[in-house]
Order: sequence, then structure tokens, then C-alpha cells
Amino acid sequence: MTPATCGEQLAALAGTSRETCTKVLHDFADRGLLRHARGRITVLDAERLKGAAG
Repeated sequence: MTPATCGEQLAALAGTSRETCTKVLHDFADRGLLRHARGRITVLDAERLKGAAG
């Protein structure tokens, strides 16, 4: 699976566009909540991520 395909699938699960999904992932990564690369997402701080996600 390519990263673009993974992003499209994740966006579809979240009910949003791939572009919005990418922006949110970058924001969460910048805040140290997760790391994403090559179609993989690693949660670095689950409690803070839960808070950030609402």
C-alpha cells in the first residue's frame, strides 16, 4: 500500500478529505503526539492525543 492510498483510506474512515487528514497528521506530529512516515502512524503520546482529538 502506498502512503497516498493509506491517506485516502484514513480520510475515508474519518469522513474527511485526504488534504484535511494530512494537515491534522502534520499538526499532531509537530506537537509530538505521533509520528507518520511511509504509510505508518506511530502514536507517541496516547493521552495527549486523546485530548487533542476531542
